[in-house]
Amino acid sequence: MSEIKAVAPWRSVLALGAAVVFAVAACGGSSTGSTGSAAPAASSAPAGSEAPAGSEAPAPSDASATDVPIAGAASKLADLSSYKFKITMSAKGVSSAAVQNGDLVFNGTVILKPVEAIDFSMETTGDAASAGKIRFVAIGDKTWMDFGTGAMELPASDAASQASMFDSFKPDKLFGDTYDPYLNDLKKVGDESKNGVDAIHFAADESALSALSLAYGVTGKWSMDLWLAKDGGYLVSAAISGASASGSDAGEFKLTMDITDIDNSANVVKPPS
Repeated sequence: MSEIKAVAPWRSVLALGAAVVFAVAACGGSSTGSTGSAAPAASSAPAGSEAPAGSEAPAPSDASATDVPIAGAASKLADLSSYKFKITMSAKGVSSAAVQNGDLVFNGTVILKPVEAIDFSMETTGDAASAGKIRFVAIGDKTWMDFGTGAMELPASDAASQASMFDSFKPDKLFGDTYDPYLNDLKKVGDESKNGVDAIHFAADESALSALSLAYGVTGKWSMDLWLAKDGGYLVSAAISGASASGSDAGEFKLTMDITDIDNSANVVKPPS
């Protein structure tokens, strides 16, 4: 039987949900409606129009040389002042405890300067082991959790550990830690505008796709496309998919990621009401 086993990211997501539920239930933090100073972005560069990830890419060109390094591009997001992100993992017929025949969607605003802050949500749909939505907000040393019943400010003793846990799900960690090992054999497709950013489009060649297929236990076809900013070399967009054989053994795994509103002064994280 042919099936997709999207193990690496799904196990981390499931562990996150379980750990957060346990930690918040144990800490018994108080509800809060407090207001505080928002953490705005430092720059006022306008955001461009958003282009969806995963659109069909042209055939890779013969030119693979570029001054923009591919591996480590996600980590360069840490050099920005602020941005928004959306990550969608979709599964159909996937052997995974976290999501089966459904979606896992991450949305967030990240402020890195002048004060670090994040407003982050994780929502599962379909046949999920932990369906529902979780929101996490952190501004400086204050953190809040919301499971859909109202925001709860975490005690200082628990805030640091929760912030560290959610930090691993920002795009630079989630994508970079998982996929960097497969980014050495991508070919340059060409220069394109992506999410309002002048970018370089790369597509994986057979050696990279074979490594990805082996790691995930997929007997079908894989594709990987990345867009990196020409100025700064940070990850702008990614589209990765794997599909097994058709018929009764059909299965699919897709991941799309888009970074938008780069260094936009409208990016603000506020304490939840």
